[in-house]
Amino acid sequence: PDQLSPERQPDGSRSEESAALRVTEALRNGVARFEWLHRRMDGTDFAVEVVLTRLEIGDKTAIFTSWHDIQEHKQAIARLEAAEATQREIFASLPAGIMILDAKTHRLLYANPAATAILQRTPEELLGKVCHGCFTATPEGQCPITDLGQSVVNEKKVLLRADGNHCTVLKSVRRF
Repeated sequence: PDQLSPERQPDGSRSEESAALRVTEALRNGVARFEWLHRRMDGTDFAVEVVLTRLEIGDKTAIFTSWHDIQEHKQAIARLEAAEATQREIFASLPAGIMILDAKTHRLLYANPAATAILQRTPEELLGKVCHGCFTATPEGQCPITDLGQSVVNEKKVLLRADGNHCTVLKSVRRF
C-alpha cells in the first residue's frame, strides 16, 4: 500500500515502514486490519480500511489485500463530533438546568452547570445515578414520562438538593 500513499501516515509513521510492519503482522497472525491513508492520482489523500489476509496456496504464501474507502464515513463522524461539541457548549452556557437521562435505566447521562448548581451537586455526584431518590422525589416505577406515559411541560416539580432540601422548579421533559 505504500506505493499509493503519502510519505507519512496520520500517526507520523513513514508509509513504507508502516506497510512492511502490517504485512509482517498479516503473515504472523493470518490477518491485519487497519486504517490507511491512500493518495489518488490527482494527489488528494483519502482514508481507507485495509484488510490483509495471509493465504496458503499450495506450497506458497500470498497476501490478499482488500480495502474500501471510508473517507465519507470519517467526514460524517467529524461533522457529528463538531455538532456534539457545539451542542455541549450551548447546553453548558444556558442559565436553565438541563439533564439528560437514559429512558430505560433512569440514569443521568448529562447535567449542565446550571442543573448541578440548582441541585447543589457536582457532576460526579450525579452522572450515572438513578434519578429516583437522588434528585427527584418521584418513587421508582412512577416516573410520569417513562412509566406513566405522561408529558411534562412547564410544570412545577420538586427536586432534591444535596442537603436534602426541596427545590421547586419549572420542569419540561421531552422523550427522544
